[in-house]
Amino acid sequence: MNQDWESKLMTFEEYAGKKHDPVYVFNIEFGTKKVMYFGAEHSLNPESPMFSRIEEEFKKADPQIVFVEGMYFSQGGKERAIEKYKNTNRESVIKNHGESVYVFKLATDAGIEVDSPESTYKDEIDSLIEKGFSKEEIFCFYGYRQINGLHRLTDKSKFTEELTRYISIFQRDSQWKDFDYSVEHLEKIGKSVWGETRGDIMTNDGYRTTPVPPPDKKLFTIINRINQEVTHFRDCNVVRRIVEALKTHDRLFIIFGSTHAVMQEPALRYLAESYDKEEIG
Repeated sequence: MNQDWESKLMTFEEYAGKKHDPVYVFNIEFGTKKVMYFGAEHSLNPESPMFSRIEEEFKKADPQIVFVEGMYFSQGGKERAIEKYKNTNRESVIKNHGESVYVFKLATDAGIEVDSPESTYKDEIDSLIEKGFSKEEIFCFYGYRQINGLHRLTDKSKFTEELTRYISIFQRDSQWKDFDYSVEHLEKIGKSVWGETRGDIMTNDGYRTTPVPPPDKKLFTIINRINQEVTHFRDCNVVRRIVEALKTHDRLFIIFGSTHAVMQEPALRYLAESYDKEEIG
């Protein structure tokens, strides 16, 4: 695999100056092998026309393998998820989980191999610790990134329950001794970073964790910097996994947020242009 590809990933500064539709879709051919990349606008709305387009593009791609964003499987977790969503209707899956789990269901219902090409939380956290970020900063980033998604819930009564469940997963993967993983501690850290109002977990403020430099530079904090590191780490992992999958599959469908799609596209096109049959198979 050509080692120059990582430098072809779009930088956050380049991305900040790029305009694109909320849904960003592209196709790439690696010789005779095809990748259909659906860059989604994160949504829990079953009425969004995006979901009809997902179905159309999925059918058109006729994939042999499907990659979805943000599903982290423990041992036996994928099998349990398949059983869980097999008997769950379209509207319920979208309302409660969004586009990634919906595509997971599309794939499993069709008997197509499916996986999430994500780096593990442990690998991401270890990398951040090595780069000198504190445990409090890292906990704050992951907690408030999850909070962004929870603000899309139609049933806000599940907010605290879902946040607590997520924190327990983060605790399992970080395993920091004598660390306070409570929601209260998370919010205390958040308020120390952003102040009382912006640090309130019930405040819906995507600028707190965005990796893209905002127009107002004063809004950019250490937490945004952490997301830049994590996003780059994840994007590198996804590109590697796509190339790896093409060794054994001819058609791949992938769904990630449109920011990831836009930033990964130059690297994927670079690799497609330097396609080596012996390397990819």
